[in-house]
Amino acid sequence: MRERLTGLNWRHVSIVARKEFTDTLRDRRTWLAMVVLPLVIVPVLLLVAPSAIQSQIAKVEESVAAVAVVGGEDAQRFLGFLSQVEGVSIVQSVSPEADLTARKIQAVLELPAGFDADIAAEKAVVVEIAYDAADQKSASAQGRLLGVISAYSAVVAEARLTSRGVDPELLRPIAATSRNVAPPAKMGGMFLSLVMPMMIAIWAVTGGMYAAIDATAGEKERGTMEVLLAAPPSRGSIAVGKFIVVTATSLFSAVISVVAMIVAFAIRPEALAFGAPAGSVAVALPIGRLALIAVASIGVAAIFAAIQLAVALFARGFREAQAYLSPLSIIVVLPGIATQYLPAADAANWAFAVPLLNAILVYKELLEGIVNWTHIGTVLVSSLVFAYLCLQVTVALFRREQVVFRT
Repeated sequence: MRERLTGLNWRHVSIVARKEFTDTLRDRRTWLAMVVLPLVIVPVLLLVAPSAIQSQIAKVEESVAAVAVVGGEDAQRFLGFLSQVEGVSIVQSVSPEADLTARKIQAVLELPAGFDADIAAEKAVVVEIAYDAADQKSASAQGRLLGVISAYSAVVAEARLTSRGVDPELLRPIAATSRNVAPPAKMGGMFLSLVMPMMIAIWAVTGGMYAAIDATAGEKERGTMEVLLAAPPSRGSIAVGKFIVVTATSLFSAVISVVAMIVAFAIRPEALAFGAPAGSVAVALPIGRLALIAVASIGVAAIFAAIQLAVALFARGFREAQAYLSPLSIIVVLPGIATQYLPAADAANWAFAVPLLNAILVYKELLEGIVNWTHIGTVLVSSLVFAYLCLQVTVALFRREQVVFRT
């Protein structure tokens, strides 16, 4: 192991790192992945997409549901009650089921014979609602009809009690109200913990991808790899110099994504939660917690910087390296989705030692206002250990001629 990472000429490492930084800053694709995409994609995902969804939901809620009634010849009281409900229109249909399937109507309400007579006789009446669960408007219509039936049932129940001289309020002995004691900043932190950890992890992993490709497969395409390897720096120094630049690029991309998220939510805090009352959600992240998020990102960026360099080194050219590294974005998304609705406090202790998963969980803790130094220390130590092991592999591959000069 000593020949790989210890005893390096750090002057040579710094020279290689400066050279790679220069090449990185000249590469448009790296700037695109590192700065432009986080600044554009993050606000679009967090602001435009939720607004579009809210707009679609509002259209569905504001639409009038066309409902065909089957039977109901002796359910005039109920139909009169239904006709007064906003958002529901009773329509005639020769083939209700076919029209429902064709989405010409949104629901079919089947009423049994003798509806009013059974109600008057205080019998239980069963009605059926046919709807298309794959159609948002139809599903909304089903919900409205259930509400209408529930309201009419309450009216009938109150009439029955009143006829017996019983106060309907006897059936409502307890009235409950709710009061949210969480301040807006805590609410904002909770909602941020649902979306922000995965976004940070994505950019901490993929932000340096183009830098890694350019430093390996790109060098091969330009024919500069041979010149670099013939220079005085050892293969280990070259690998470490490139590793430092890719790690720094990934971290910078993660920072840009965090800034973009904070600015986006500061502009529209209500985008954090659908239907949240005005002023109930706010974004307030202290500098200290933001710094800890950056520290937790170091290990993630370092692990995947080493992996990306190692994988891209196998590629013959830029496009081939892109194909090899594209699946990494899926690897990042999976733990993010798996833990999206998992409260950080419920995570098992062993999870804080698993690469990538541990960083996402610490992000959630910090965004929820929890600063657990044991977890932060575990994440940092375990991630740096894994990064060291991955870097060992990367250095070993740089020493293999059949890998470096694979054409």
